[in-house]
Amino acid sequence: MWVTVSACLLALIFTSLPSAYAHLQTPCRNPNCDVGQITVGNVIALHRLGISVAVYTFYPLLASLLTGIILFLVSVVIFWRRSDQWFPLFVSFWLLLCSAVVGIGPTSPLLPPQVMRGIANGMTILVFCGLGIFCAAFPNGRLAPRWSWLIPLLWVLQLLAFFAPGPLNI
Repeated sequence: MWVTVSACLLALIFTSLPSAYAHLQTPCRNPNCDVGQITVGNVIALHRLGISVAVYTFYPLLASLLTGIILFLVSVVIFWRRSDQWFPLFVSFWLLLCSAVVGIGPTSPLLPPQVMRGIANGMTILVFCGLGIFCAAFPNGRLAPRWSWLIPLLWVLQLLAFFAPGPLNI
């Protein structure tokens, strides 16, 4: 299962790289820009400095790719060495999802944009829920004290409130 998920995520990441690069080059006109996306004011400032937008947007793309590659390699090493125990396998899968969240672009030729948005949001929810489980079960993989299972549950409820529509979201 781990190998199948990692192959699918790698395919999504590498097919969405051109669209991620184009998205980062598109100036954002609203106050809620994506991470690394350039604003109109930044385009003007870069023009005054003599730096092209294409060169400037290469940095966030390269930084996210390097971060994703490092997370993926750590995930592979943990899976390779300790896949017989549940907690290292969980951490490996969690790092794999983190690498995909960092590296996935807004669109891919494999799937429509709405599906890609759903996948990205779903992976973000899984990553944050996994962070709650990781924090509650670190270092030995046991939920101790007994009530610590509430921590991941509260993280899930917080994420559901965050993604809720309209006036119900936080």
